[in-house]
This record gives sequence, structure tokens and C-alpha cells, in this order.
Amino acid sequence: MVGKKGFKINKEAIDLAPNIDGDFMPKSIDELRKDMPKKIVLDGVTEKEGLVFSLVSKPKGDLKNVIENYLTTALIARKVKNVEEAKKKLLMVYYKGVDTNNKKQLMTVYADVNFSKLKGPVQ
Repeated sequence: MVGKKGFKINKEAIDLAPNIDGDFMPKSIDELRKDMPKKIVLDGVTEKEGLVFSLVSKPKGDLKNVIENYLTTALIARKVKNVEEAKKKLLMVYYKGVDTNNKKQLMTVYADVNFSKLKGPVQ
């Protein structure tokens, strides 16, 4: 989508979006939602689904620094009082059983951190 006219590029998120072309996507998302049958819950989880974010937005620089910087930024945004202590605890959880010199394992941690977006209370 980069370089295509009429598309807004969001550099902070995924650059993928549906193409409302009248063929595969016959109507706007809002119109399609109105037409769809009501669902109680539509949910799904796979073990490695967070890896999709590492494929779409590749980290720049040393992965350990990227992970730590992300956590710092997220904790500050959540107004956590002791950011360094909270970050240290989170890193212990994310790095448990991980060889931090193994790029593949660090990429999985990066995907996990990215996917979680620190939703819910930090304990």
C-alpha cells in the first residue's frame, strides 16, 4: 500500500486494510457490520498469533533495547509509579526460559510484548 494514492499510511500500526472494491468487499465495514447476524462472542487464540506483528512491523535496532524501550514507554503511558521496578518484573516474566542471545527467541518475546499491549492491570 505504500505509495498508493488514496490510502492513509499509519506508521504506528499495521499497514494492511480491506479493499472496498465492490467485489470481495461489496460494502463499507460499517454497512457489513449492520448486515451481519448477531453473535454472542467471536473469539480466537493461537499460540503464536502475536508473531504476525513482528512480521509486519520489524523492530529497528537491538531487540533487547527495543523490548525494554517499548515496556518503558507503555508503563509511563499507564502512569506506573516505579517504572524501572515494574519493567524489571515484566522482563523476568517475558524472559523466563529465554536465551536473550538467541534472536529467534527474542523475536518471539518482541511479538508477545507487542501483542499484549499491556492490557489489563499490571501487577
